[in-house]
Amino acid sequence: VSQSRYWFHIDKKNYTKAVEYLEKASITQRNKNKRARYTYIAAQSLERIGEDGKAGVKYQQVVKMNPNYDMLFNSKINAARLVQYGSVSNKKNLEKEKHTNHIRT
Repeated sequence: VSQSRYWFHIDKKNYTKAVEYLEKASITQRNKNKRARYTYIAAQSLERIGEDGKAGVKYQQVVKMNPNYDMLFNSKINAARLVQYGSVSNKKNLEKEKHTNHIRT
Protein backbone atom coordinates (compact mmCIF):
# COMPACT_ATOMS: atom_id res chain seq x y z
CA VAL A 1 0.00 0.00 0.00
CA SER A 2 2.81 2.42 0.88
CA GLN A 3 4.39 1.79 -2.51
CA SER A 4 1.45 3.29 -4.37
CA ARG A 5 0.54 6.04 -1.92
CA TYR A 6 3.90 7.77 -2.10
CA TRP A 7 3.37 8.48 -5.80
CA PHE A 8 -0.02 10.09 -5.11
CA HIS A 9 1.62 12.50 -2.65
CA ILE A 10 4.51 13.29 -4.98
CA ASP A 11 2.01 14.02 -7.74
CA LYS A 12 0.22 16.44 -5.38
CA LYS A 13 3.60 17.96 -4.38
CA ASN A 14 3.07 16.89 -0.77
CA TYR A 15 6.67 15.75 -0.36
CA THR A 16 6.60 15.47 3.43
CA LYS A 17 3.84 12.89 3.31
CA ALA A 18 5.51 11.15 0.37
CA VAL A 19 8.69 10.71 2.43
CA GLU A 20 6.67 9.03 5.19
CA TYR A 21 5.25 6.48 2.75
CA LEU A 22 8.60 5.98 1.00
CA GLU A 23 10.29 5.22 4.32
CA LYS A 24 7.56 2.68 5.17
CA ALA A 25 7.84 1.13 1.70
CA SER A 26 11.62 0.92 2.01
CA ILE A 27 11.41 -0.89 5.33
CA THR A 28 8.86 -3.45 4.14
CA GLN A 29 10.40 -4.03 0.69
CA ARG A 30 12.51 -7.19 0.34
CA ASN A 31 13.85 -6.41 -3.13
CA LYS A 32 17.09 -4.47 -2.61
CA ASN A 33 16.77 -2.56 -5.90
CA LYS A 34 13.30 -1.31 -5.04
CA ARG A 35 14.43 -0.49 -1.47
CA ALA A 36 17.28 1.61 -2.89
CA ARG A 37 14.90 3.30 -5.33
CA TYR A 38 12.44 4.25 -2.57
CA THR A 39 15.29 5.63 -0.46
CA TYR A 40 16.60 7.60 -3.45
CA ILE A 41 13.17 9.11 -4.17
CA ALA A 42 12.83 9.97 -0.46
CA ALA A 43 16.16 11.82 -0.68
CA GLN A 44 14.96 13.77 -3.70
CA SER A 45 11.71 14.62 -1.92
CA LEU A 46 13.60 15.79 1.16
CA GLU A 47 15.68 18.09 -1.06
CA ARG A 48 12.48 19.56 -2.50
CA ILE A 49 11.29 20.59 0.97
CA GLY A 50 14.68 22.01 1.96
CA GLU A 51 15.78 19.17 4.25
CA ASP A 52 19.26 18.98 2.71
CA GLY A 53 20.89 17.33 5.72
CA LYS A 54 18.36 14.52 5.82
CA ALA A 55 18.52 14.18 2.04
CA GLY A 56 22.31 13.79 2.21
CA VAL A 57 21.93 11.02 4.77
CA LYS A 58 19.41 9.25 2.53
CA TYR A 59 21.74 9.51 -0.48
CA GLN A 60 24.52 7.99 1.62
CA GLN A 61 22.17 5.17 2.62
CA VAL A 62 21.50 4.50 -1.07
CA VAL A 63 25.25 4.26 -1.72
CA LYS A 64 25.58 1.68 1.05
CA MET A 65 22.81 -0.38 -0.57
CA ASN A 66 25.03 -0.87 -3.64
CA PRO A 67 22.32 -0.12 -6.25
CA ASN A 68 22.67 -0.15 -10.03
CA TYR A 69 25.42 2.02 -11.51
CA ASP A 70 23.26 5.03 -12.45
CA MET A 71 21.62 5.30 -9.05
CA LEU A 72 24.94 4.75 -7.28
CA PHE A 73 26.66 7.44 -9.35
CA ASN A 74 23.83 9.98 -8.90
CA SER A 75 23.60 9.27 -5.17
CA LYS A 76 27.32 9.90 -4.73
CA ILE A 77 27.12 13.13 -6.75
CA ASN A 78 24.06 14.39 -4.86
CA ALA A 79 25.49 13.49 -1.45
CA ALA A 80 28.75 15.27 -2.27
CA ARG A 81 26.88 18.30 -3.59
CA LEU A 82 24.83 18.57 -0.41
CA VAL A 83 27.91 18.20 1.79
CA GLN A 84 29.80 20.78 -0.26
CA TYR A 85 27.07 23.42 -0.25
CA GLY A 86 25.13 22.55 2.89
CA SER A 87 21.75 24.18 3.27
CA VAL A 88 20.18 26.81 1.03
CA SER A 89 21.19 29.56 3.44
CA ASN A 90 24.77 28.32 3.34
CA LYS A 91 24.65 28.45 -0.47
CA LYS A 92 23.70 32.12 -0.28
CA ASN A 93 26.51 32.77 2.20
CA LEU A 94 28.98 31.00 -0.08
CA GLU A 95 27.89 33.15 -3.01
CA LYS A 96 28.26 36.31 -0.90
CA GLU A 97 31.70 35.18 0.29
CA LYS A 98 32.78 34.32 -3.25
CA HIS A 99 31.61 37.73 -4.45
CA THR A 100 33.32 39.51 -1.55
CA ASN A 101 36.58 37.65 -2.11
CA HIS A 102 36.43 38.44 -5.82
CA ILE A 103 36.06 42.16 -5.09
CA ARG A 104 39.02 42.16 -2.67
CA THR A 105 41.46 40.80 -5.23
